[in-house]
Amino acid sequence: MKRLLIIGNGMACARLLQELHADGPCGFRITVVGDEPVAAYNRILLSRLLGREIEPAALALFAPGWTEQHEVEMITGQPVCSLDPAAGIATLGDGKQLRFDKLVFATGAQPVIPDIPGIIGPQVHTFRSWHDCDVLQQYGDAGREIVIAGGGLLGIEAACGLAALGAKVTVVHSGAWPLNRQLDGTAGALLANALRQRGIHLLLSQRCAQVQRDSDGNISGVILQDGRSLRAEALVCAIGIRPCDQLAQQAGLAVDHGICVNGWMQSAVEGIHALGECARVSGENVGLMEPVNQQAAILADVLQGRSPEPWQPAATPTRLKVTGEEVFSAGIMTDPDADELVLNDPLSGAYRKLLVKEQRLIGAVLYGDTRDGNWYHNMIMEQTPVQGVRQQLLFGQVACESAA
Repeated sequence: MKRLLIIGNGMACARLLQELHADGPCGFRITVVGDEPVAAYNRILLSRLLGREIEPAALALFAPGWTEQHEVEMITGQPVCSLDPAAGIATLGDGKQLRFDKLVFATGAQPVIPDIPGIIGPQVHTFRSWHDCDVLQQYGDAGREIVIAGGGLLGIEAACGLAALGAKVTVVHSGAWPLNRQLDGTAGALLANALRQRGIHLLLSQRCAQVQRDSDGNISGVILQDGRSLRAEALVCAIGIRPCDQLAQQAGLAVDHGICVNGWMQSAVEGIHALGECARVSGENVGLMEPVNQQAAILADVLQGRSPEPWQPAATPTRLKVTGEEVFSAGIMTDPDADELVLNDPLSGAYRKLLVKEQRLIGAVLYGDTRDGNWYHNMIMEQTPVQGVRQQLLFGQVACESAA
């Protein structure tokens, strides 16, 4: 039986394992190696775990005993330190060597740490792992003053979780409103107001320029680009991610902002594949689970000798995963040649903006009531003509079906 080695024990790996075993035995002896001390878990739920809205068991991706039942060997808490693709040998941190016939990189991504004075040292954290969540909960429980660098999805989720625990949170964000890549200005202002109501302080169109430390090396504050100083006892970096492709590069694989693979997740080296955040697939990177799941299904077929259609990049909808804040966006946010259909109800806090071009829906931003989000996304993807329901389009699927 051929040996399949998967490096990385995250959500991409978990989905690939499920796809490989979807129709029975997969035909491989599989070993999974991950440097975290626990097996794959649902990182999407970390923000809710941080705020103690859910129990740790809710993060499980496999039923108890699943990996044993499917004879998948799990090696946790061990990095792969070196790789010899020609010999088919991977060397672990403890010196153990694993032989493989086929290899999959599912190493994910790592947070970007800004290169600013004072950043190296204690009390600087990220929010990507279960361990990060455990550490940040201690700050929240103690009511610490925390600065979060970055007001994107991850930064806002961390801010809400920490604020719910009692931390004094300030978000420093370079954009003019939170989630500026996913929302327009109106929806961004609504979200900003909701965050302030949670006790979160926002400093927009700003960046952290320096971390201040006391004589013991502990964080005492953060200096902004405009010279202002903020009190802080910890800094959480949430300004972006970069693919974990260093091991692949050391092994001689082509790397360009990720491990270069084609639409079938195949690298230029026979038998070596990559998927998820670590991969650069036909010139594209992904950071959301929907396209990762698609890649996992394709790769499972390829590994089992089938001939699926190659993965193609497509617009992926965005949702904010914070209880009580319903945010959805899909497609294009701005287009000067598109018509804007807008519904704005300040009393209920509901906001919708739809972009229509050449009688096709090309973009949607929803705040407050996002129930029609997936329906709008499907219309965007399928390029459904809207001329027959244009007047009802803002009111969602039920209104449009009633008018049809």
